[in-house]
Amino acid sequence: MLDSFASASPGDTPSAEAARSLSHLCVAAAEHQRLSRELEGAAKRHRLAEQRVGRTIADGLARWKPHPTATPAAPLPPPAARVEARVLGPLAVKIEGVPIERWGSLKARALFEYLLLSWDKPVRRELLMHVFWPRHSRGSARNNLNVSLYNLRRTLADGRPDRHILYADGCYQLNPEISWWIDRTQFLARLPEAQMHLQSGDATAAVAAYQAAVALYRGPLFEDDTTSDWHLGEQAHLADLYLDALERLGELHLELRDLTLAERTAKRALADDPCRESAHRLLMRCYAQRQEHHLVSRQLQICATSLRRQFGIAPAPETVEVCESITTRR
Repeated sequence: MLDSFASASPGDTPSAEAARSLSHLCVAAAEHQRLSRELEGAAKRHRLAEQRVGRTIADGLARWKPHPTATPAAPLPPPAARVEARVLGPLAVKIEGVPIERWGSLKARALFEYLLLSWDKPVRRELLMHVFWPRHSRGSARNNLNVSLYNLRRTLADGRPDRHILYADGCYQLNPEISWWIDRTQFLARLPEAQMHLQSGDATAAVAAYQAAVALYRGPLFEDDTTSDWHLGEQAHLADLYLDALERLGELHLELRDLTLAERTAKRALADDPCRESAHRLLMRCYAQRQEHHLVSRQLQICATSLRRQFGIAPAPETVEVCESITTRR
């Protein structure tokens, strides 16, 4: 049909049939143009919808954080760790997954505890003699050290008594070629990690690092060792770090509006130290966020009672000011 129109002379008059065909062709062309415009519009709308969905997903992921009731467990030792030693709380040691149930002697265990805290550096023999046998003569102290080390090596032995504890140049050291996992080391590593996340503005990652740290803390360092006192200074230091971590974790929960976790964390700190005024103040702010102002005043009274019983003193002005500012705003 189109060929007939194309071959027609300018003066020719098209037949009626050809005219009808041309009319139908024009209508079909117009319909195709209309459908093409509709399809282009639909495609544009789908692209816009796809972009909106993508932005919604990205925003949701950016705002996502773990469920407030979920607390991550303490980091587990890697599968390759040959010796797992938990010193925060009662001493618990496993060698290739098998726990040590009995120690050769209390001195053998105490020597191992000392070496665990110095796991990355050698310890001089004379220092061990002075720490554990301070009133003995040099010969007596040395004999006692040798006996205790013999018992310790037998406890740790797996057919090679010298495998775990090495001796060189008058020093003893845990074998660095063996994989050691020590909860104290993991605990101390999590704290600067949390600080780094805070400095970069990632509060969620900081919360995760602090939660991992406090989950490792089962109790005071060597909690079940009642025969030694050499570790008491480090025990107090680690306890302070733990309470500081709890407090900072509670502050972060409060900033992120996780009031339940903030309250729970503050109470956990107070369970260990009822006189920690900063934890009392944190708890007051939690109650204020919930509009539970009567609990704010009660918390100040609890704080005052604890301080009076323990130290015979009153709360610091800062603690009183926090309470008064909250009740005044009310």
